[in-house]
Amino acid sequence: MIAVVLLSLGYGKAAHFNDKLDDQPQDPWVTKESTHNPIGEQWKVLRGKWQKKESGEIIAARSQTDNNAIDLLMVQKQEIKGDKFSISAKLKNLASAKTSLIGLAFHVQDANNYYAFRFNAADEEGGYIQIIRVIEGKAQQVFVQRHEGKIKEKEFYVVKINSDELYSFSWSISDLEGNVIVEGKTKDRLKQFKGGSVGMYAHSAGEFSDFSQSR
Repeated sequence: MIAVVLLSLGYGKAAHFNDKLDDQPQDPWVTKESTHNPIGEQWKVLRGKWQKKESGEIIAARSQTDNNAIDLLMVQKQEIKGDKFSISAKLKNLASAKTSLIGLAFHVQDANNYYAFRFNAADEEGGYIQIIRVIEGKAQQVFVQRHEGKIKEKEFYVVKINSDELYSFSWSISDLEGNVIVEGKTKDRLKQFKGGSVGMYAHSAGEFSDFSQSR
């Protein structure tokens, strides 16, 4: 199951957005058929169902209305005006399976075309960080690196993605004390996507909090 919570950036003058994801808890699941989004009216569900926990984190699940499609998307209604962006969020992986991946998505064109920075919480052998480009629903690997078990399940980490140059992405994963666990910089030599939206991503299950963007 892939899940993505997405927020687009607006540019021109310096822009900043922060969603603490800690409004009053809501019971109903939000889907693309919903006429009201209690998570926030700036969000638009493209696929899957979404809900805010009592603790404030966002959770996502498959929706029968989408025939239980494996990728779940929620985007902000506005789109990027420009190519530079900086985003961050606190993420918690709820399982240690190799296929339990969470992260941030960016330059999202629609439900089937976007980039995602993702990682799992598997052990030393299976733990890895990856950037993918998804084209017409099919994922292609841009970058992969093992994290050697440094990222654990059921613990929050701060993930940051920054782009000062089109198709070039600086990224980092830190603990809540600010200690950088792993960082790097990756370029997409195919130069696939620009513009679009940014946000959160999960392949199976996870918790997301304090999503923010600037510039």
